[in-house]
Amino acid sequence: MEKKKNNVAIHVIIWVSSGILILAILAYVLNFNDQEISDDAAKWGAFGDYINPFLALINIITFLYLSYQLSHLDENQAKEDRKTQKIIALNQMRMDAVNDIAKILDHVTCLPNKTKLIDGELALILYNNLNNALDSYKFFIHNKEHLFERFSKSIFNNQDFLDLEGIMKELLSHVKKMNELNKDYIYQIQSNHIIQTEDEINEMDKKIYDQSSIINNKLPDYVKCKIRCTSALYKYIYDQMSTE
Repeated sequence: MEKKKNNVAIHVIIWVSSGILILAILAYVLNFNDQEISDDAAKWGAFGDYINPFLALINIITFLYLSYQLSHLDENQAKEDRKTQKIIALNQMRMDAVNDIAKILDHVTCLPNKTKLIDGELALILYNNLNNALDSYKFFIHNKEHLFERFSKSIFNNQDFLDLEGIMKELLSHVKKMNELNKDYIYQIQSNHIIQTEDEINEMDKKIYDQSSIINNKLPDYVKCKIRCTSALYKYIYDQMSTE
C-alpha cells in the first residue's frame, strides 16, 4: 500500500514538472514565435534566465517531496526498530521462562541412583524435587500464559501438558506413600518393637519394593511427557522468531 502511494506521488511530480516546463516553453514560443532560432549566445542566456525560475520551482517541489519521504522513512524505520525490539524482548522472556521451568522439571530425576529408591533418603529427595516441580509447573501454566497468547488454548490445554501435571501428582502420591513406609520401617527398628517373624520382615520389604517398582516404572513416563512439553514450547518460540 505504501509503495503504491509512493509510485502515485512520483508520477504526479513527473507530470506536474513536465507540465510546468511545457507551459513555460509554450508561453515563450507564443510570445517570440516570429523570431528565428538564434546563434547568439546572449539570447540563449536570456532564454536560460527565463526558464531557470521554472526549473527552480521543479527542484523545490522535488526537494520537498524527497525531504518528506526521508522523514517518513526514518519514522517507519523507528517503528520497525521498536517492533523488532519488542519481539526480541518478548521472545527472550519466553525463552527465559521455558528454560527456568525445563531446568526445574529436569531436576526431578537428578538423583544419585534412580534404581534404588528403597533408600529413605533418596525417596525424600525425589519427593522434594517433585513437590517443587509441581508447584513451579502450576505457576508457569497460570502466570506465564500471557507470553504464549496465540497458542495457550491449543497447547496448554494439549493432552501432554495435562498428562504431565497428572503424572507428577501420581508420582508424588506414590513417593509420599513410600516415605511413610520407610518412616514406619525405621521407627520399628529404632523403637523396642521387634518384628517377630520372618514373614513380617518379608511383608515390610515387599511393600517397600513394590512401591519402589511403581515409582521406577512411572519415572520414564514422566521424562517422556516432560520432553514432549518442553519441545513444544521451544518449537513455538523458534517459530515465532522466524515469523514475527
